[in-house]
Amino acid sequence: MRTDKQIEASRINGQKSLGPITEEGKATSSLNAVRHGLLSNTLVLPGESEERFLQLLAELIEEHCPSNRTQLKLVENLAVAEWRRSRLLGVETAGIAEEIYTQESSPGIAEKPASSRASIAMRRIHDTSGFLDLMNRYDARLGRECNSIEKRLDILKKR
Repeated sequence: MRTDKQIEASRINGQKSLGPITEEGKATSSLNAVRHGLLSNTLVLPGESEERFLQLLAELIEEHCPSNRTQLKLVENLAVAEWRRSRLLGVETAGIAEEIYTQESSPGIAEKPASSRASIAMRRIHDTSGFLDLMNRYDARLGRECNSIEKRLDILKKR
């Protein structure tokens, strides 16, 4: 989740933007709604907020100010990776919460602090399935993907 400082910096940077200037940039910008609609239709799962995904995408476009199709595509890929990473956090939280709820029938566990119950839940999940390992692998892969995309964007902007 973005901090207030990041949001304020994005707001300030957004005020500096004049929008697309070149014909190529204007042509790219004119397709934003179509492209973004397609992305949200294929990426946002039932029960997730399409509006929140589009907001994330708009914030990343504002932050990175892509000036051509290649840069815009990289920003879109970054939005997808960040959205999936956020989803993973929700899935992991739900998995641990489910295991905590199953503990309620175990004597003495309900009186333990939340952190102890979470620790017990995580150990049980780890011992009985590869769920947490899988979540960690996906998160690591998506983290590397985000870093790689941001590095490529930086390189393209410096050219």
